[in-house]
Amino acid sequence: MYFTQKFRSCEADDHCCGASGTRGSIKPYQRTAPESTMKKTLTKADIVEAIYEETDKNRVDVKNVVEKLLDIMKSAIKKDRALLISGFGKFECYDKASRKGRNPKTDETITLPQSVLRSAYNRGKAVDIIATTGKPGVVMSSIAQRMRETVARAHSIDPTDEKGIMVFNTEVLFQMLDNLFKGVNFLIWLVGIGTLLAGAIGVSNIMMVTVKERTTEIGIRRAIGATPKMILSQIISESILLTLVAGMSGILFGVAILQMLEVGSTTDGILTAHFQVDFWTAISSAILICILGGLAGLAPAWRAMSIKPVDAMRDE
Repeated sequence: MYFTQKFRSCEADDHCCGASGTRGSIKPYQRTAPESTMKKTLTKADIVEAIYEETDKNRVDVKNVVEKLLDIMKSAIKKDRALLISGFGKFECYDKASRKGRNPKTDETITLPQSVLRSAYNRGKAVDIIATTGKPGVVMSSIAQRMRETVARAHSIDPTDEKGIMVFNTEVLFQMLDNLFKGVNFLIWLVGIGTLLAGAIGVSNIMMVTVKERTTEIGIRRAIGATPKMILSQIISESILLTLVAGMSGILFGVAILQMLEVGSTTDGILTAHFQVDFWTAISSAILICILGGLAGLAPAWRAMSIKPVDAMRDE
């Protein structure tokens, strides 16, 4: 949940470079522009590459020189809490409060200095955004109004002025997203069940045509002693087999498609997404397909069971 004051904004400071547990940082002696105007963060690899292209040294030697230079700078700053490079600039180390952040690439939580923003944008002691979270089991919507009133009293703002203190409750957003995904899942299940029913109807029609074309065969079997139960079991078995083969082919095709999507989402040999079909889901689907196949074969089997040998011979 975030609270912001009217006509104020807060931007992330790319200059912040702390790590978890760090209580200090380095700031340049002179600053000409905010860090947010930088197009790209300069890394040690960029420095090595730039020097390598301008000299005849190999990349390993250049890397060792750059690392040695940076080690000397870090040692000097740790020792004297300041470093002056003549003709370049001065670096100072100072204590500051810290806040937690997150690396979007590794999803790792890191600690970032809070005062970097204030020094970078000359904000002083102004606070534009307050982020809060409740204890486990606490619904943020139930305490949002109390928090608004507390902040309003501290800054002489009317608690009812929604533009004076804007509240953004992420709990509501996540509930909307959760409801959206529930609707998508329901739609997927609906489409899947509709597809299965359509397939069952198709199998039933196929078996109907098969029974009609095999009327003579069924009549001969009845004449030589086949019971209606045997005819019924034969037609239902064929219907279940046909449905199971088609259903398992569809499952295997879906697994192959998901596997290709998983391989396509691989970055530098690392899987960034996993698309898999659960084993028990596949087994449950196969059982459901068998049941639908049996139901689809009931009508054709009943028709085949009702064929009389005399009528079958006459139709021939």
